[in-house]
Amino acid sequence: IVISSMGFKSKLKPYVRKDHTLHYLPNWADELNNNSKLKDLGKFKETTHFTFAGNIGKLQNLENVIKAFNLLPVDYQIRSQLNIIGDGSNLDNLKLISKNNSNIVFYGRKQSSEMAGYYKSSDFLIISLIDKPIFSALVPSKTQTYIAAKKPILAIINGDTADIVKSNNLGLHVNPSNINDIADTFCKCIDMDKTERKKFIIKNDFLLEKIFNKKRIINSLVNIVTQNI
Repeated sequence: IVISSMGFKSKLKPYVRKDHTLHYLPNWADELNNNSKLKDLGKFKETTHFTFAGNIGKLQNLENVIKAFNLLPVDYQIRSQLNIIGDGSNLDNLKLISKNNSNIVFYGRKQSSEMAGYYKSSDFLIISLIDKPIFSALVPSKTQTYIAAKKPILAIINGDTADIVKSNNLGLHVNPSNINDIADTFCKCIDMDKTERKKFIIKNDFLLEKIFNKKRIINSLVNIVTQNI
């Protein structure tokens, strides 16, 4: 049995024989061209840009993210921008609750080939899911993509993804259900200088080479399959 996150181990253990081995093979990181040109996200260079990219549904918890961003004091609002890239069933609702905030910008769906430029222009990349036990074992594939983008991660999520971010010092973590804490964390990110932000990408190359490496993961999968033929 192959699992894509360690959280599945405890969930599957009661249902498999004791002699079964659970092999951890995570999703690999997308190949990104980090030499891509910066995308024009508007506002001034000193603005702190937060970017979420991907499916926009109820499960992504962006309602709480936007509500928290709306709580920021005025001086923090003018120093930041929340960029939401993608499409989905909850998009219209999110636009409705964001309509009075010009610092929240929706870009719609973009080609994957364009995304490296958006990541490069961002300061923090957001991973967010609602706080339900069933999702604690999930690691959204954008986690590895954000690591490949070599940008600090703002993990508004619990479970395995939060553990990866915390244990590897990839960014900041906050409970997805606590809107006030999310707002406070936005402020911490905005106040953070560039030197402090760089500390969050020190382990990225190691993770891309040793853990989330496509060649290594495929080779491991082939070895597992051939050993059991």
